[in-house]
Amino acid sequence: MIPESDGFTVVQDMQEANPYGVTILLTAYPAFETAVRSIRDEVDDYFTKPADLDAIVSAIDRNLLARGIQKNRLGQESQPDKRLK
Repeated sequence: MIPESDGFTVVQDMQEANPYGVTILLTAYPAFETAVRSIRDEVDDYFTKPADLDAIVSAIDRNLLARGIQKNRLGQESQPDKRLK
């Protein structure tokens, strides 16, 4: 619970601040309406609590790869391919 706000506000602010970032919504109160809003707001993935940590990490990796961002051997991220814009 976020006082005076909700997760979608955080998602929108994050997408503005970092358009290459992966947005994942994690909720304890799943509802059809929030799932639909997640699609409209272009959330990358949607999980309900309790969520499988491996599934979340896989979703992050999959979405970073789709953006052209890959980790090197040291775990550092490469810059996104500018052609993706």
